[in-house]
Amino acid sequence: MNVLKHFDVPEGTSEDKNKKFQAKCMYCAKHISGSLKITSNFITHIKGKHSDVSLEKLEPSTCTSDQPKIFNPTESDTEDNNLTEPDIEEEETGFKHMRCYAHTLQLVVRDGLRDCSLNILKVIAKVSKIAGHIRKSVAASDLLQEENRVQTANATRWNSQLVMIKSILNIPEEKLNLVEYSLKLTSYERKLLSEICKILSPFELATNMIQNDKTVSASMTIPVTIGLKRHLKNVQCDYNSNLVKRLRESTEQRMSIYEEEDTFVTAAILDPRFKLTWCEPDQTQRYTTNLKQKVIKHIPNFQEDEQSSLSKRTKLDQEAEDFFSFLPSTPKRSRNPSGSGEFEVDEYLNEECIDRQDDPLQYWKKHYSKYPTLAELAVRFLAIPAASAPVERLFSIAGKIFRPDRNRLNDQIFEQLMFIKCNSDKL
Repeated sequence: MNVLKHFDVPEGTSEDKNKKFQAKCMYCAKHISGSLKITSNFITHIKGKHSDVSLEKLEPSTCTSDQPKIFNPTESDTEDNNLTEPDIEEEETGFKHMRCYAHTLQLVVRDGLRDCSLNILKVIAKVSKIAGHIRKSVAASDLLQEENRVQTANATRWNSQLVMIKSILNIPEEKLNLVEYSLKLTSYERKLLSEICKILSPFELATNMIQNDKTVSASMTIPVTIGLKRHLKNVQCDYNSNLVKRLRESTEQRMSIYEEEDTFVTAAILDPRFKLTWCEPDQTQRYTTNLKQKVIKHIPNFQEDEQSSLSKRTKLDQEAEDFFSFLPSTPKRSRNPSGSGEFEVDEYLNEECIDRQDDPLQYWKKHYSKYPTLAELAVRFLAIPAASAPVERLFSIAGKIFRPDRNRLNDQIFEQLMFIKCNSDKL
């Protein structure tokens, strides 16, 4: 491969063209992952970072296949980095960048369906054609008007294809067979689709929970990952197929990094819906100690904020204090940072978890006076988004507002319209 001459390729990679490896760029020493069969990552890096290097118009080499493309992620494979190394980078700005959790779920589903049997892919492709015909045919729409509307898949959401399959299965078999179309689903194919829905439905639920912009998401990554692993372990007893086996392998490879990331561990503990219920018994003490250290480290900053707020007292506050100077003053208790921090953690963890439907932010708002330092940390960690979907929705809204026929909007009005649209439920 011409592009690989710009990288230090590890020895032994020529034996298996599909084997992933990391190669070091000769110009910036950055490690890029890929394989001999898929070199798009290497080409993208050279073109983006070292545009002066000639690639001799080399196009990415890809695996050709006659299989229908099912459940492809919406983002390109150039984002698919090494499976075993955490995709977490410390940028020059000091902020930590972590891969979108929803996108990782997409990659896991893609891995599973890419390596499953050709029979499953053909059945899914048949469902897509049937759904497209029903949406376009007036006669079919009239025949199924009493049923729920058939959904078709789109290119932006992988779970839209799962929704499409469910919408077809919700139509009674006898009624669906009345639709005049060359393709018909057999009883065996309907059973196969039902099994696919049972296997993939938890991934759809996980995607919807993580992409919800009305609730916290960082604290859900670890419990959701553990839940998916447990689900796949259970269904493998019923469906010992390549799909389940590959989903388990990909989940372990791609999503285990979230269980080891300290940011998500802390967020999960500070979520009163979970606390330490998700971790193993031998991990409880270690995670508790780490949280206490974070609290103790945060207390000096918290005390500085308290002193700053006292220094900002108005003249009226000072005069009122002088007026009541005849009253005996209440002695202020000295605060032991280590003791108070550990007490907050122990007290918080000993309480029962709140219901899954409750809002953790409302909990910390209510218990701010009881756990002031923990509440400060909770706001910091629970505010981290685990997925980029909420931000992408903002761009979609902005595109609808700033249309070509409204291109004379100034920044202030555009910002106000965006604020009203995004907060309409609170106005």
